[in-house]
Amino acid sequence: MPKSKAVSNAERQQKFRERIKANAEKHEYLANERRRWQERKNAKKIKSVADMRTRELRYKRKEWCTKKRMQRQKQKADQELRVLSPPLTPLHVKLFSTPTSSTQSSLGRKRVRRDRSKLYRQVQKLTS
Repeated sequence: MPKSKAVSNAERQQKFRERIKANAEKHEYLANERRRWQERKNAKKIKSVADMRTRELRYKRKEWCTKKRMQRQKQKADQELRVLSPPLTPLHVKLFSTPTSSTQSSLGRKRVRRDRSKLYRQVQKLTS
């Protein structure tokens, strides 16, 4: 099987634009969003970076930085969750497997529930 040629960014962008143009609904939506953005910008509801004062710009950049940090943390947590979670079990294996709850596990669950309800009652007593 021959190797596929490396696609340049311009070609990738062109393919993306062609896909959007092929989907009339999406093309129309994006055109409306672009028009709406221009209207809001012309009405001065949205400031561009060039129009901001230095203090505003510092504040905005700090905001962008914190949002990006939060996004990265969330993405990392999702990735770790995907790595740590066991693979999905096929449906037929689940159907024919025996129940896994033993007497020890059911007693353990009972103890956990009892302790939780006790703590809940204590919290309610302290808060009231």
